[in-house]
Amino acid sequence: MADRVPIRSEQQVLEDTKASEPRVIADAEVSHTAEHFDEVLKERMANAIDEELTKESSERLQKVLQWAKSRGAKEPEQVMWEFRHLIRQLGAPRMGENRLSQVYRYIVLDSTANEVQSEMIEMEA
Repeated sequence: MADRVPIRSEQQVLEDTKASEPRVIADAEVSHTAEHFDEVLKERMANAIDEELTKESSERLQKVLQWAKSRGAKEPEQVMWEFRHLIRQLGAPRMGENRLSQVYRYIVLDSTANEVQSEMIEMEA
């Protein structure tokens, strides 16, 4: 009979592991997870408006994602709800304009209006 390699028991494996060294999730891993989460959300938003995910559309969708989060959306469903609500609110895009361009333009204008409003409040105070 050939030499057999002994199989280690589960108890031996457990005894060999070092329980005194807890696994700590590094900030980089958490950041990577958040970035992956954002990428998945951008893909879902692009699919909702039949948009191909290119570098330019990804940057615009990132701005849309930040806008939705600034409005209090924390969960993916909330982000998608904000996105879809805005699409319904804006209606059909202008002739020659796609849905993403319309949404992005609105968000840029909304952000600018909020900044101007904040400056006016500061000046009045």
